[in-house]
Amino acid sequence: MPANAADLQALVVQHLEDIAEEIRTSSGDGWKIFWNTEVEKHVRPKVENICRNALLSLLTPRLIRHGAVAKPEGYYAGSKDADIDVDGGTLVLPVEIKLQMHDALWTAAEGQLQRLYTADPLAGGRGVYLVFWFGPTVDLTSPRDGSPPPASAGDLKTALVNRLTGSARELLSVVVIDAGPPDPTLQHQQVRRRRKAILRVPRASSPTART
Repeated sequence: MPANAADLQALVVQHLEDIAEEIRTSSGDGWKIFWNTEVEKHVRPKVENICRNALLSLLTPRLIRHGAVAKPEGYYAGSKDADIDVDGGTLVLPVEIKLQMHDALWTAAEGQLQRLYTADPLAGGRGVYLVFWFGPTVDLTSPRDGSPPPASAGDLKTALVNRLTGSARELLSVVVIDAGPPDPTLQHQQVRRRRKAILRVPRASSPTART
C-alpha cells in the first residue's frame, strides 16, 4: 500500500509507462484495442471513454496487487469527476485522459486536472495527465502558441511537460500512450535484425563419432 500521495502517483505512473511500453514492443497487437475496425482495417481511434475502459482493463489488475483500486469517473471536491480515480485507501489519485485530437489537449493538465481534481485533500495536489497518441496521420489539435505540432508520442510528451507552469511542474505527471499503428518500415527492420541475430548464434558442434 502506498504511504503517501507521491508514492501512489509514482506507482500509477510506473504501471502506465509499463503498459505503454508493452503496447509498443510486444509481439502482439495491443494497440488495436484502441481502434475501430472495418473489414479488419483499423480506420479510426475509438472514443475517449472506450479507450479509458480498455486501459482500465490493463491497469486495474496491476494496481490491485499493491492494494490500490482504479475505477472510472471518480468524484472529487466540488462534484467534479476525473476520467480515472485511483483509490489507495486514505489516498486518491485523479487521472485525466485526452485523445490527441481533443480541443483541450494543451490546456487540460492545469485547467482541468489541477484546477478541478487535485484540490481534493486526499489527492495531496497530485494527479496524472494521460494522452493517447494515435500517430501523425490522425487529427491533432495544434499548439496555440504557433509552435510546430509534435510528430511522435515522445515529442508530444515533451511539449506537454514544457507547458506546465508553477506547482503543476512538481505535482502533475504526464504520460503519453502511443496507440498508433506500428510503422511497417520499422517492423521490417526489426524482423531483419532478429533474423540476423539468429544466424549469428553459433551452432553447437556435433559430437565426434567414436571408433
